[in-house]
Amino acid sequence: MTQSSGETSIACTLNDQEYKDRRQYVREELLPHVVEVEAIDERTSTTSALPVGLKLLFNDTAELRGRLEYFADMERQCCEFLTYTITTPGEGLALTIEGPLQAKPILDAFMLNIAKSEACNASIK
Repeated sequence: MTQSSGETSIACTLNDQEYKDRRQYVREELLPHVVEVEAIDERTSTTSALPVGLKLLFNDTAELRGRLEYFADMERQCCEFLTYTITTPGEGLALTIEGPLQAKPILDAFMLNIAKSEACNASIK
């Protein structure tokens, strides 16, 4: 998937099978543990350089922390135009994915897939 706008190129480098495997990993290993999903836009972003994104909140466990770190590391390799940050707000875990405005359609599609997933019972804001 590639989009280009001005100087910013938005591209995922996964091939079809890798993309399918990654989606399966997210669906089976992460989505069942999502407690809340929050959209990030220009008003709520922590940085003006990365104005769009989403935050996934989880209950904190050592096993889940390892899964999130694995996912973030793998995603950083194929989607360099996004940032992946894991934090520990309160007693939970948060995975924040942010990118440039041109990445909004990709992040919106990811959010829609979460909302449609039977594996996820999270509240979506």
